[in-house]
Amino acid sequence: MATPTPMAGEGTLAGVMPLLPPPPPAAEAAAGSAAEAPMLIFLYFHKAIRAELEGLHGAAVRLATERAGDVGALAERCRFFVNIYKHHCDAEDAYLSST
Repeated sequence: MATPTPMAGEGTLAGVMPLLPPPPPAAEAAAGSAAEAPMLIFLYFHKAIRAELEGLHGAAVRLATERAGDVGALAERCRFFVNIYKHHCDAEDAYLSST
């Protein structure tokens, strides 16, 4: 049976790896909603991408050093991440070229 892949902030490296700082409350209140400012959607995607990269890095290091985890599951997470990243880049290009 495969070992479940930890998410960002879990595992042995969670105490060593820096986590993303939380956004200041005043900035969130002043920013409005994503419907009012489409660029906020890209900001949220960037934060999610960074969090997933931290999780992938932690899982890869754990797999390499402790031999803990499943290579197949990590490879599937990487493929999924690459596909999401490509779609995100295409959406950014489409948005920026329309302005």
